[in-house]
Amino acid sequence: MPALRRFPLALLLLIVVSCPPAAADDRPLPTVPDSFTVQRVAADPLVKHPTMACFDDQGRLYVCESAGTNRRSQALIDEPLDEIRVLEDTDGDGIFDKAWTFADRLTFPQGCLWYRGAVYTCSPPNVWKLEDTDGDGVCDKRTILINSFGFNGNAASIHGPFAGPDGRLYWCDGRHGHEFFDEQGNLVSKGKAARVFSCLPDGTDVQVLAGGGMDNPVEVDFMETGEVIGTCNLFYGRPRGDCLVHWTEGGVYPRYDQQDCIAEFPSTGDLLPPVYNYGHVAVSGMCRYRSSQFGNDYRDNVFVTEFNTHKVVRSVIERDGASFAHKETTDFVVWDDPDVHPTDVLEDADGSLLVIDTGGWFRIGCPTSQIAKPEIAGAIYRIRRDGAHDLDDPRGLAYADESSPETLAALLSDPRPAVRERATDQLAVSGQAADIAEKLTDLQLDAAARRQLAWSLTRSGRPEDARALARLLGDADDSVVLAALTGLSRIATPETFAALTEFQPQSPAQRRALADAWGRIAASERRAGRPTPDAVDNLLSLMSSKADRILEHAVMFALMQFDQTQPLRQALASTSSPDVQRAALVALDQAHGQTLQRDWIVPLLETEDAALRDAVIEVLNSRDGWAAESLGIFSEWLSGKELSRGRQSLLSRYLLEHFAQPEFQAFIAESLSDPGSSNAGRVVLLEVMELACRKAIPAELVTPLRAALQHDDPAVRYQAVRVVLATQDDGLVDAVRPLTDEAEPSRQVRMAALQTTFRVDPTLSAEDFAFLLSSLADADSQDETLAVCRALAEAPLNDNQLVTLAGRLPQAGPLGLSLVLQAFSRSQSAAVGQALIAAIESLDAGRTVDRYELQALLQRYPDAVQQAAAPLLEKLASAGDRDPAQIDALIPLAEGGNAARGRQIFFSKQIACGSCHRVGNEGGEVGPALSTIGAIRQPRDLIEAVIYPSASFARGYRPYAVLTDSGKVLTGVISRETAREVILRTTDLREIRIPRDEIDVLKESDTSVMPKGLHTRMTDEQLRDLLAYLQSLK
Repeated sequence: MPALRRFPLALLLLIVVSCPPAAADDRPLPTVPDSFTVQRVAADPLVKHPTMACFDDQGRLYVCESAGTNRRSQALIDEPLDEIRVLEDTDGDGIFDKAWTFADRLTFPQGCLWYRGAVYTCSPPNVWKLEDTDGDGVCDKRTILINSFGFNGNAASIHGPFAGPDGRLYWCDGRHGHEFFDEQGNLVSKGKAARVFSCLPDGTDVQVLAGGGMDNPVEVDFMETGEVIGTCNLFYGRPRGDCLVHWTEGGVYPRYDQQDCIAEFPSTGDLLPPVYNYGHVAVSGMCRYRSSQFGNDYRDNVFVTEFNTHKVVRSVIERDGASFAHKETTDFVVWDDPDVHPTDVLEDADGSLLVIDTGGWFRIGCPTSQIAKPEIAGAIYRIRRDGAHDLDDPRGLAYADESSPETLAALLSDPRPAVRERATDQLAVSGQAADIAEKLTDLQLDAAARRQLAWSLTRSGRPEDARALARLLGDADDSVVLAALTGLSRIATPETFAALTEFQPQSPAQRRALADAWGRIAASERRAGRPTPDAVDNLLSLMSSKADRILEHAVMFALMQFDQTQPLRQALASTSSPDVQRAALVALDQAHGQTLQRDWIVPLLETEDAALRDAVIEVLNSRDGWAAESLGIFSEWLSGKELSRGRQSLLSRYLLEHFAQPEFQAFIAESLSDPGSSNAGRVVLLEVMELACRKAIPAELVTPLRAALQHDDPAVRYQAVRVVLATQDDGLVDAVRPLTDEAEPSRQVRMAALQTTFRVDPTLSAEDFAFLLSSLADADSQDETLAVCRALAEAPLNDNQLVTLAGRLPQAGPLGLSLVLQAFSRSQSAAVGQALIAAIESLDAGRTVDRYELQALLQRYPDAVQQAAAPLLEKLASAGDRDPAQIDALIPLAEGGNAARGRQIFFSKQIACGSCHRVGNEGGEVGPALSTIGAIRQPRDLIEAVIYPSASFARGYRPYAVLTDSGKVLTGVISRETAREVILRTTDLREIRIPRDEIDVLKESDTSVMPKGLHTRMTDEQLRDLLAYLQSLK
């Protein structure tokens, strides 16, 4: 692209500032961990409002500098006041003492990158290449690489760029829209959604890595294996979540409330999750720590700046399947000053960290900075570890002119990160990386050097480099293989196709990288007008029931890049694997929708595989007329002799999705009234009504519902009562009332009918109370116990009845106890309070009752009751403390138990593990499945999980607390999320749907939904048997 106009004013005058800036600033320094020190190394006048920065190969710091003004986009363009400054440490003491302007008249530059002699910056609306052609230290040539991007001045615009190990430039774009063209005037990309882009250093081959509804992806960095991780603001909208994200190829991410943006991308299913949600903190710059100077525990940690909380945090992440998992986050640099706003963190060549504070000027879009304070300047800080950073030539300047490939190869595993990178890039530029690959055996390069060699070959990108990369696929080190797969994805040759076809991945990450490689190659071939390689079957073989969400996404997105439909059609018709069928269906729907026919997929509704059924439903829902046409099939199912569990689930999900449509309501009414419908089918239809009719029952369904209340089958009657119980309309309570009489043969029906009367009847009769108590005592399953407990929690009990109920608390069981306690929240009687305290103390329930829940409940009672409860509350507090000695004391119980008896305990009403945990095909799904727990957990881990269930959480089963805008608090495990709602699975075995627009706060909870103190309900021998059963599950 042509160079743009020069800026003579900036070039004629080079003003160099030299001074000791750190000494001029007497503000308090931030706190850092023990054994670390922090120093202010640049401040006004060298810089006043720095935002982002980068180093060049000589160690000079290029800093994006704001003028400190809060202006909207047009004003920024009309009068560009921002600049990029250069800071230099001339005496090597780590403090910058010289500065000058490299490029002025920029519009809010948010990121800069020095790469191969030029500076690249995102200064909206463009991505620029800035060059100093005469060596005077000032930019004299400006070239637009990519244009143009929307922005409004609130910082949610383009950020970067960042140099990837593959030799490409990456940058982030906020949700303000973009539209840019290539040199021939062809539209390259257009859209409103936020995205992460990449291109070659000359601005060609622009590609979208990932995108979605998020507001503002800020910065990215790269794992040593090439994966892209980055920070993103407003990844979630309500409640706000600012996150660390693994940006994967073709990934589509939230927010859920930005469906127009999400619709700009092909879908592979659920939106992809973050690695970690920091909450409402306003994340900004970040970096992966590469050096060993902080200690080996810090290698590959991620440092993230938080604008709102005035800190830098350290996040530890680790490989988890095809992606990464968050292990822990701790504070690293913390300011006790509300006017400090860290915006970037970067690693220097000696392993120290630089942190940039932009000061108090920024206001637009920042909730914690309502008043602009441009007079409060920012600064730059350096964090060092005591006794470290004494490196000789940390940037490898001695090798700046090195041309010997063998010498460069020896530096590929140098402990100095900047030296490794210099050698990697010089070897790529020299074109001799393939020669080194031929000598691997002789040179005896270690895994780190072989990985860097893969990146050299990738950047070089010649056919002979592809052959060398193909040989690296046989490397024993996983990181080398992953780098080689990325490299091959950038070099499409027949040798590449053959190597990828023959390659057998050995890990989920390798399978993901192989899928990404095939997808990139297919997309590249299609852009070039060439047919895609014959690799669909190879890709489909990567799908399995063990594939995590990132891996299955990678396979599906890669399949969409191919121009071949016949192998996908064949896979769809195959019955060998529902996972393969699902991948083929999604690819056909998203990439070849015009060829997809309804008759191909309707038979798949018969599948028992839930994920495949969901995919079929999504496709049917997205096609005009296809959903209603399927009702004929459902009629046949409803009239059949048997209605399988899979069909029941499908009917429920499908009808619920379309319930608002008149033809679906008519279908439900007709099916309920049809004598030929099975009773099991009627129950499913009524379950749909229970979920859909929260406010009122459509007129067309009232008559069929009344008939269902009088049906001969108690299961139908019960579910009809559940519909009335769920709706806010009291008009049908009188129709239910006859079912509360003792003449009703079904205890379950009578109890549910009683619950419908609680909202209109102010008292509970002695007869009905006696019925509930007897039902609690006689319940022979956990489901029945919880049903009674729910009824008692809602019943209008008087004080005498509550005193009686207090004596029955042991019958509630570990899961029902919390429910029954809710009944006591409506009394203020001293007698009731004393009875409750006595009952809990006699139970030893101090180990099973939540202290905060009980404390909040007792606040309604007289002072005398609260004083009497003090010892119990203290006991509860101490019971929550994790005691290693208690675990040690129980270790002997891990031997000598009877697994068969332990299984009976696991599924018993007393302990009720099976209510929440599945083993094989039995049990609930509130907690993680335990089918192989004995193979992956040591006996001590199992004991700790039983005694202290809140000590740790399995991935995907962390409990959440939800506060609705009506003030209601709900807790449970998120079973799934949609664009409109969050579905919680609770310990009392309910699934609660919460509309997103009703959620005020959603946050992780540190308290497990699993009841604590379960071991107190068992003898030592029973616990021994339970542990034997858990250890047997392998």
